[in-house]
Amino acid sequence: MPLTFEQALEFVSGLQHRGWRLGLDRMREFVVRAGLLNSIEGDLAPRFIHVAGTNGKGSTTAYVQSVLMSQGFRVGGYFSPYVYHVTERIQLGGEPISDDEFARLVEALIPVATSMDESELGPVTEFEFKTAMGLRCWGDAGCDWVALEVGLGGELDATNVIAPDCSVIASIGLDHGEILGPTLQNIAKAKAGILKPGVPAVVGNLPVPAMEVVLKVAQERGCPLWRVGREVVAERDGKGAYVVQTPTRRFSPVVPGMKGPHQIDNAALALAAAEASQAIEDPSAACEALARTRLPGRFEVREHAGKRIVLDGAHNADSARELRGTLDEEFSGLPVVLLVGMLSGHDCAAFFEPLVGRVGRGHAAPIDFFRAMPPLLVAECATRAGVPCSAHSDLVSALDQSLQETPEGGVLLVTGSFYLVGEVGRSLREREARAIHASA
Repeated sequence: MPLTFEQALEFVSGLQHRGWRLGLDRMREFVVRAGLLNSIEGDLAPRFIHVAGTNGKGSTTAYVQSVLMSQGFRVGGYFSPYVYHVTERIQLGGEPISDDEFARLVEALIPVATSMDESELGPVTEFEFKTAMGLRCWGDAGCDWVALEVGLGGELDATNVIAPDCSVIASIGLDHGEILGPTLQNIAKAKAGILKPGVPAVVGNLPVPAMEVVLKVAQERGCPLWRVGREVVAERDGKGAYVVQTPTRRFSPVVPGMKGPHQIDNAALALAAAEASQAIEDPSAACEALARTRLPGRFEVREHAGKRIVLDGAHNADSARELRGTLDEEFSGLPVVLLVGMLSGHDCAAFFEPLVGRVGRGHAAPIDFFRAMPPLLVAECATRAGVPCSAHSDLVSALDQSLQETPEGGVLLVTGSFYLVGEVGRSLREREARAIHASA
């Protein structure tokens, strides 16, 4: 009897306690044992655009996926983490795979994964398993291209077993320092590890110390390099849109589908990466695709019980600054109430600093994830930074109190972690469904 979705999810979730293990030896062995070499190399394999970055890598991957689809290709996508449903991680044609497909992939790979439990390489991690699921899915589906988001870092990330047509580094900032290293140079070196000899690379507007590292790696590996702000330029056209100029083509009009002044850089990266990969024949279709692109938890605006709610997965200082800029652009002058939760491993104080003076009262909620930071610690950190914050023992009370304190015409901002955004988004949908049922 085939594995059910619930059984498949239970198996995958059971791998979560193994955490992260950066390194490619086990992932390469997993690929070989699973018969997935044809999914990453050779004439039958998809072509890949590989996207790393501290922030913006998910949005950039979504834009890349849309651009490739607009050219008539069969396209896969890989996103980390998911927000509302686990199947969001692996996509076909811009849509998450079905629950049945998820179960099929898990069932096919369980024997291979368990065969490695006692090997000298050790048992596979959750992320390695999900990456293999993606490779199996895209190979079986006959995808032409895959927009592939890195999980963590780059050089030793499980996704780095592929051979891309273009490598992308969306941004570099201070995050995951306990794993990647404490400096921008450390983090840049890890992310530059996705650059392959002779393969084109496109990078965002990086801090000088990080850019120097990336330039050095690109030169050593003979990678043609395009930089946003240098070889790739995005300028306003005076009509509410942008013109993006690469060394080989001009794209216009460009209107990113996701909100925020930083999204034009992500859209420009996607256009440049697809262009450097020689994947664009219809530039107009590519521009139109960017305007249609959406991704959960990226300044996602909802209405609930007469209140405006913004769901955004910002979780470090740089993304908090971008969030502040988008709040100012979209909801200038409106009062903002904060509902926040964070995971350990992120700089809590640095995250709150850009939000001081823009958000009012805060509420810290627990997150149902093994790396969740206790709400009391989050609340104390926020309060010390200048955002008065209360801690709650459960999500329901935190959400209820936050909604109650959000004034008419104001904004409830849910942020600090994609995991919190997912839990709140699902809770809101359940509340709306109950309200519809009650009124029927």
